[in-house]
Order: sequence, then structure tokens, then C-alpha cells
Amino acid sequence: MDRALAELIRKNRERIVETWARRIKASIPEYRKRPLEELRRTTGAHLDGLIDVLDRDDYSSLTRFMREIAPMRMSLRFSLSNIQRAFLIGKTVVSNFIEIEYASDPRRTLDALRAIEEPFHRTLYQYSDLYQGMQIREAEKRSRELVRAEEERRFLERLKAEKAKLDGIMSAIGAGIALFDRDLRVVWANRTVLEMLGDEVEPIELTCRDLYWHKGVGCPQCPTRRCFETGGLERALQEVRDLDGSLRTYQITSTPIRNERGEVQQVLELVQDITDLRELEAELDKQQEFLTAVTSGSADAIIGLDTEDRIVSWNRGAEKIFGYEADEVLGKPLSVLRPAEPQDEDALARIRQQVRERGFARNVETARRAKDGHVVHVDLTWTVLRDRRGRVIGSSVIVRDVSERKKLEKQIIQAERLAAVGRLAARVAHEIRNPLSSISLNVELLGDEISALDGHDKSEANALLQAISSEVDRLTFLTEEYLQFSRMPELRLEKANLNDVVRDLCEFVEQELHSKKITLRLELDETLPEQLLDAGQIRRALLNLVRNAIEAMPGGGELTLRTWREGDSAFVAVRDTGPGIPPEELSRIFDPFHTTKDFGTGLGLSIARQIVREHGGDITCRNVLDRHGAECVIRLPIRTELER
Repeated sequence: MDRALAELIRKNRERIVETWARRIKASIPEYRKRPLEELRRTTGAHLDGLIDVLDRDDYSSLTRFMREIAPMRMSLRFSLSNIQRAFLIGKTVVSNFIEIEYASDPRRTLDALRAIEEPFHRTLYQYSDLYQGMQIREAEKRSRELVRAEEERRFLERLKAEKAKLDGIMSAIGAGIALFDRDLRVVWANRTVLEMLGDEVEPIELTCRDLYWHKGVGCPQCPTRRCFETGGLERALQEVRDLDGSLRTYQITSTPIRNERGEVQQVLELVQDITDLRELEAELDKQQEFLTAVTSGSADAIIGLDTEDRIVSWNRGAEKIFGYEADEVLGKPLSVLRPAEPQDEDALARIRQQVRERGFARNVETARRAKDGHVVHVDLTWTVLRDRRGRVIGSSVIVRDVSERKKLEKQIIQAERLAAVGRLAARVAHEIRNPLSSISLNVELLGDEISALDGHDKSEANALLQAISSEVDRLTFLTEEYLQFSRMPELRLEKANLNDVVRDLCEFVEQELHSKKITLRLELDETLPEQLLDAGQIRRALLNLVRNAIEAMPGGGELTLRTWREGDSAFVAVRDTGPGIPPEELSRIFDPFHTTKDFGTGLGLSIARQIVREHGGDITCRNVLDRHGAECVIRLPIRTELER
């Protein structure tokens, strides 16, 4: 049974019937005189019988059709061979329909073609048996009525000729067909069976055991014997050595033939050599397994879409890039991958239009949001898929995650910008430092001159000189910061413990924290190993973070320094309980010269990030969601040996 195929044929019944009726009317002379409506009715009854066989394994409708059509065609003196041709045309029409509908699935096509083989073969044999019986009865009736023996002889010769034509048709089917009686003796066999035997023998002298594709099949498993016992359709697969010694695989299908009382009188056996088919199936399985391994194991996302852009396949690369499991997206439109920004949705619409016009779109960059909401920058190639007839059956989208590349490109651009800013800062600082030194010296000399004057009020002059000196000191500090930023010292890596660096820093700022009513909290992971660090530079980076945290809590608060390890990386976090970082500032806090302080240089965090990156690590800052404050986290790779 093949209920899916039955339903498919039932839905397309009118189209198949129309094609069948018109083809036999155009191809067979005897049918050209018959009304098209009559041919639609008879072919429709035949097709309904086929549907019942596929749907419920019920041959009653097919048998009833043959018993109704036989007297009609007999009365019109139709030749049996032309009636058989009409049946074979129907088989061709249904086969062509199956090949078109399952064009993208060769295995399903083969299964469907197998499913209709037996009902059509059975129809050919049963109808010929029924028709010949009627013809013989008609011949007997006419022979009694005919006076002359010559007329009877001619009529019988005609029957023999028709039978020879039928034998030719049955042999042209390409499968072995044999008819067995209840003693399992061959009553009739077509030419294909004789060719498979390899010797010229009379089939009526054979039993089922004489057919080599039955050898090795025990009687309890013999499909022909089981068919007599169960009265139902029986099948078996058998691997046997052929006459030339090669191993062949045969599919044996046994169908019961019943008499008027419903008893199984004979069994029709259809034997097909499916060796090549099995080898083809094995090759298809191998190719399918290989393609599945390629797509499933790919690091890139490979997404299959149907003609409506709904997702029909989703590999592990897609799961890794977007975070969705296959069962979360299958059957949903591609738009389930949300755009990062509104313009990205417009970009996807333009890509889709390009695919429809050109059949493909290559190396298009866009941004999507993963399941957890983070932005994924991707490079995608979208290609239309067609079957062997050129019909569009869907499309494939290959997506590559280029987020790291985009991040690296951004870092390179930023590094180039920082290098340019550093060179400018060094030049400006150098040009300013010498005049500042001169101004500072002259301020001191002027102070000495004022102090030497007698009899005058010098307080206002001294206050002005103090203000000038203070501003000069601030400018000197700024120039030193710029020079440090532009001339980062080369790292001197030595084995050190990150916890010791944190403890040393805490001792340094302890008095300042106490004076500003800030409580220090240490959460150190004592399992951290020694690693290669420039302890002085890491201390400098941490000090910048701690200074920012202190300035964020002018009224006091809690400062937490925490260390831990994850995999091959050590982490240190600095958390405060201040108001947090304004959201609009989060993306710019590491930019050089960007500051929200009245007298800040905007270089503290830039210097800290530069130091951390020189160590091969990274630094991130975020607001603490569960309470007030901000947290900056430094990640450093744990290395114990210098890389060569």
C-alpha cells in the first residue's frame, strides 16, 4: 500500500483521466470512434480501482471495472491487443505524472513506480484472461451457430494471434511473469521468465522450485505458497547466484487470482531483478550521507529554503552562529532571523529581489540578531535551486560569521587612529613642555623679586603667581599624560601572581579610600597560578580603573576587586556603587581624549586598554543591572612561557 501516492493521484484524478482518455482516442483506431465522455468514464473507473489498491490494498473495484468493461468492448469487437494498449497508455500517463511530482526525490520516484507496477500487470493478465474467456465462449457459441468448419478455424486462428500479441505485450513489460496453480506448477510464463532461466524449456513442466530465484527460499517463506494460504498480496526479496555466478537480488510479488466463488484459484507471480536498483539506492545513500556530513559539519550556516522562503533545513553551523535549534526555526520564514537595525531589513529585501532577478546573490554583508539578542555580522550567498527540469524548488543560503573580522577591522582602524593621535599628542606635548618649563622658571623668579620688595602689600601678587603656577603644573601633568600615551613602554614580562598585583594596589590606595569613606572588598581566587605579566603596567591599568571608581563615589560607597579563572584566562574586575555609566557613553569610554570630567585628559581608560591588549587580553565595562554601579573586567591569557 502507498496511501500518500493514492491521495496524490486522487487529488489529480481529473487531469490524469483527461490525459489518458485523449491519448487512447488519438493513438488507437478502434477508440477514435468512441465518445470522449465514455472514455473519461472508463479510464476514471480504472484509475479509481488503482487508487483503492494503493490506499487499502483492495482489488474489488479493479476487478469490478474489468468485468463491466469486458462485455462492452466485446460487443464492439475491440481487439484484445488494443485494449491492452489502452491499459499500458494509462500506465505511461500515471508513470509520467509520478516522475514529474517526485522529480526532486529519485528514491521516492522509484518506490512510487514500483507501487503501480503490480496493479497494472495484474489488470493486464486478469483482463486478458477474462476477455479471452469471453472470446472463447463467444467462439464456442458462434462455432455452434456456424455451419462451416472453415469459419470456426479462422476464428480460432484469430484468437491465437491475439494471444500471441498478448504474450508479446506481457513479455515487453520487462519483468518476469508466471502463473501458478494450487500445486505450485507453472501454468503460463512470459518470455522474460524463459530468458531468465537461460534454457529453452516448457514452463508448464516446471514448479516454483525449478525457478532459480526461488531456490534457497524455504516453503514457509515462499511468497507464492503464502499467497494461496493467506489469500492476500505477498512479497519477498531474495539474493541468489545467477546462472553466470553473479549475485543478484530479486523482488517477488505474488497476487491471488480468484474464481467466481472468491476462492484463490491461481497465483500470478511478478519477479523483478532489482540488483541495479539496489546498487543505485546504495550509491544514493552514500551520496546522501556524504552531503549530510558536509552540510552538518560545516562551520558556516547552510540554510535550505522552500519556494516561499520558509526554512526547511538548518545545520549545526547555523545553530552555532544564530543560537536557534533546528526545531525552533524549521517551517518558519527566513525573517525569523531579526535584523540588527531597520536598514538591515531593507538590505535583506534588496538581496531577495536580486536573487529573484538573477538567481543568486554573492558575498553580501548584513547584520542579524542571534537568539540571545547579540548582533552577528554575516557574509551571505543566496542561490536559487532548480530540479533537472529547470523548475525552481527552493533556494540555499550559506552564511559566514564575519563578526570577528569586523571587530578586527574596527580595531585596526582604531589602532591607526590612535597611532596618529599619539604622534600628534607627542608633538604637541613636546612643543608645549619647553615653554611651560620657561614659564614655571620665570614665575619662580618673579616670586623672588616680589618677595624682595619692602613696604608694599604683596598678597594679591602672590595669589596671582600661585594661580599661574597651579595652572602651569596642571598643563605639565597633561603633557606628561600625552607623552605616556604616545610612548607606551615596551612590556617586561616576568612571572607574577595577579592577586599580588591587586593586593599591592590596594595598599597604595588604602588611605585615600579611608579618607573618602569608601569600603574596600576583596574577593581573590587563591588558585590563580603565576603567569607572565608586566606587573607595573598591569598595576597602572588597574589604578586607572580604581581612580575612575573612586571618582564615581564622591559621597562614599563600596569598591570591590575580584579575581577568578575561566579556562586559560585570568580575570580581574573592579566594581563600584556609583551612579553607573550613562548608556550613551558606554560605546565611547575607551576613545582617547573622551572624558566627562572637568579636568580629565580622557586617556586613562585608553591607556588601560592599550596595556591589556599588549598582554593579549581585553577589557570591557558595563553597568551592574542588579544594583547601582559599574564594573570593568580585565581578561588576561594565562601564559607561563614566552612565545617563540
